[in-house]
Amino acid sequence: MLIINIDDDEDAHDLFRYAIRSISPAIACKFFECGPDFLKFVETTDVLPDFIFLDINMPKMTGYDCAAAIRSITKLKNARIVMHSTSFDSTEQTKCANLGLEFLPKPNKLSKLIQDLKDLVL
Repeated sequence: MLIINIDDDEDAHDLFRYAIRSISPAIACKFFECGPDFLKFVETTDVLPDFIFLDINMPKMTGYDCAAAIRSITKLKNARIVMHSTSFDSTEQTKCANLGLEFLPKPNKLSKLIQDLKDLVL
């Protein structure tokens, strides 16, 4: 399994990495700081992700714009896109649902992140 995490916050990467390793060291994770970096990577790889976790508020490209770009790439049609952000109010949840995106709020506790990811990816 390959999980992609696109988030401009390095601390968020560290927590996500720790949570995934706690679930299973066999799960591969690749991290990007912005959507354009991930989209460049996709052009040159045959290794396709099972899950793509996107922060909403990022420079260069929002999570929603990145999700739209990902949806337009045929080889990524089977990847599950999960919006993973602290910016989750009912408006964001509704927007995600209307766009066919899954959502996972960033929790305040590491134990909650581990459990949420375990429930989602296993």
